[in-house]
Amino acid sequence: MLWDSKDQYYHPTEVSIDDFYRFEGESDPADNAILYLISTADGSKGTLIDAYGAYDDANASNFIRQVTDIQKQKQRLEISQIDRSRYIGAVVLLTISGLLFIAMAKRRKC
Repeated sequence: MLWDSKDQYYHPTEVSIDDFYRFEGESDPADNAILYLISTADGSKGTLIDAYGAYDDANASNFIRQVTDIQKQKQRLEISQIDRSRYIGAVVLLTISGLLFIAMAKRRKC
């Protein structure tokens, strides 16, 4: 993606979609558009406007698809890391509980 005012190119990994809005015409499919609010890794913010449906720009749609795929992968990774932390916490808790149970059982025998 080219940021015109800066002559700066951005790779899909450097862009995130903060929000989007769809605008639909009353009856003409050519009136359909989508506005993306985007931010970049270097802190720049901007918009990207594209038609959607039959009249979309293939390059813009492809770029946005790559950005959204990357965002979905990041979200899955974050969720899997949270799940891994919960799993480790549960294992630690069960291990401590088991050790306490064994210690109490040994104490009762004495």
